Amino acid sequence: MEGPDVQGSSKGELERLVERLGGVLRDSEGLPPQAKSDLEALLSEARLALERGGPDEEARASLHTGFIGTLERFEESHPDLAYAIARVVDALSGLGI
Repeated sequence: MEGPDVQGSSKGELERLVERLGGVLRDSEGLPPQAKSDLEALLSEARLALERGGPDEEARASLHTGFIGTLERFEESHPDLAYAIARVVDALSGLGI
């Protein structure tokens, strides 16, 4: 009984964090256009998976790999963005991703 509640809570948290990350991305200055485009595509993938009720196995792997790679890419140059990405990665982990 506790499992679904935790999962639902994690999914709701993930939805909020994805939206927050989108806001941080919009406010980030100095991002190379390709990096911004890559992260926007990743956010779109996450939003689409959430609209479908959560990511399937293939989407989970893609999202996890994409967000981890992006986190590593921005850790030093854009710490606020990296922090927001790390929160999304934590929420994905909460969903078993």
